[in-house]
Amino acid sequence: MIIGILDYKNCSILPIYYSIKSHNVKVKIIEKPNELKDVDKLVFPGVGATNQIMSYLVQNNFIDEIKNFANLQKKILGICAGMQILGTKLNENNNHYGLDFFESEVLPIDKNIYLKSTNIGWINVKTKKDNQSYYFCHSFYMKFYDEKDESIIGHIDLIKKIPAIIKRGNIIGVQFHPEKSQSNGRSLIADFLYDRI
Repeated sequence: MIIGILDYKNCSILPIYYSIKSHNVKVKIIEKPNELKDVDKLVFPGVGATNQIMSYLVQNNFIDEIKNFANLQKKILGICAGMQILGTKLNENNNHYGLDFFESEVLPIDKNIYLKSTNIGWINVKTKKDNQSYYFCHSFYMKFYDEKDESIIGHIDLIKKIPAIIKRGNIIGVQFHPEKSQSNGRSLIADFLYDRI
């Protein structure tokens, strides 16, 4: 099994690289669209601003290849900003369209969502199966057009509930950073690698 990590050229991807590699799987840094054919699963790391990420993907002809990858039912995991680009509309800095795998809009955290503009630290994620704590660091969140969308499989309780784990078929997103979440994050990465999410 070869896991691809898409390099947006914005920030270090070494933490997630080594976190995945520690599970004794091969990891390939993806820098060109045609390299997607070489990997079995794909990770969008949680670095960068969403509008810059999407601009990079558009300018470097990644969009069609990502859609083709998803259509082959290969699994994709988006982390933090990498989860947010899975949505429909992005509102970080300049507005941009996302990959539109989930009918949602990415909005800044305001006082109706949380007391601070950035949600940072360990927070309990609630799912139907269990509750686990993970490390968060984000100033934007995903607002689904349908708040009862069954794709939302885990959430956190701030002033309002916001999505923390989303899944539709082979497309998965997590708002937190599993690579910074110690044993709980390691377990989640293993679940992704071995199809337990």
